[in-house]
Amino acid sequence: VKSCKRKEFTFYLHVDAAYGGYARALFLDEDDQFIPYKNLQKVHAENHVFTEDKEYIKPEVYAAYKAFDQAESITIDPHKMGYVPYSAGGIVIQDIRMRDTISYFATYVFEKGADIPALLGAYILEGSKAGATAASVWAAHHTLPLNVTGYGKLEGASIEGAHRYYDFLKNLKFEVAGKRISVHPLISPDFNMVDYVLKEDGNDDLIEMNRLNHAFYEQASYVKGSLYGKEYIVSHTDFAIPDYG
Repeated sequence: VKSCKRKEFTFYLHVDAAYGGYARALFLDEDDQFIPYKNLQKVHAENHVFTEDKEYIKPEVYAAYKAFDQAESITIDPHKMGYVPYSAGGIVIQDIRMRDTISYFATYVFEKGADIPALLGAYILEGSKAGATAASVWAAHHTLPLNVTGYGKLEGASIEGAHRYYDFLKNLKFEVAGKRISVHPLISPDFNMVDYVLKEDGNDDLIEMNRLNHAFYEQASYVKGSLYGKEYIVSHTDFAIPDYG
């Protein structure tokens, strides 16, 4: 971005941290200062962020979170990894003038041309918002600080759990109806999502493998009914070439 600006052209940089934004608490010390990467494992150990004596944060992940302040705007949802009841979303914008691009001034609520900065309901297309939602976020943040002493521990436990699950799935095999199935984790998790596929031993047909994985998803998701009786719940994302290239 800086290189482009020097050449007198630029672009708008937005960070979609709706899900993972709260993990930034892992990188802030008790004084809310960004922790140097070389000190990260030591600070995490002192604050008992992880139960094992190892560091799960990759350098490239650290660098991405450290660069948050270079973005023009950031979205973050407290109702996700902030563990606040739905719906609690948020957006941070560096240039206050950008609010007008996502604003709608309903004529029955707002007087056109009125300069009233407190009219929060005009910003973001959702319009009216419950005050209780903002209060719940405020209460959560005052209970758990947004650093390694509070939310950092919560996010750390989730990340550590993901890595344990990843290790459990590696080389896992089981048999169903006479068929031998292998579990293949795809990549080591950066946060708390673990991606994996199921493959029948001896099958090299991609269509058949996709069919197996989709059938597993249907059995372990809302598709087959209520989630409350399920011991195992998964979600999936379809990265189709027409949609994602």
